[in-house]
Amino acid sequence: MSTGSVVVPDPNPDWGAMATMLWSSATDSGVSTFYGSTDWATLYLLCDTVQHWTEQGGRRSPELLRVVMQGLGSLLFTEGDRRRLRVELEQPDAEPEWQAELHLLVSDMSTATP
Repeated sequence: MSTGSVVVPDPNPDWGAMATMLWSSATDSGVSTFYGSTDWATLYLLCDTVQHWTEQGGRRSPELLRVVMQGLGSLLFTEGDRRRLRVELEQPDAEPEWQAELHLLVSDMSTATP
């Protein structure tokens, strides 16, 4: 798949349900419109890591899950991640639901917390 000049790799066909769901969620998200090649490479690596994590027998590493969640956060993967940076996806009234636009909420930088 290609988004402008950014080539989006195909998901790994060997991924299980969880890694595939993460990949599909990202490709459907309005924020992915702004992903560059390195963002897609990072997401691919994270999905591979999730696949490895879900294949582990017995106890799964909570540290590995923390690292994956931190990586997804750097990609603004969840609404909570975006809210912390005051970025909100909105659905325009006149456009179909799947055409989310990214709106930056401008606020006084002195009140923003790092």
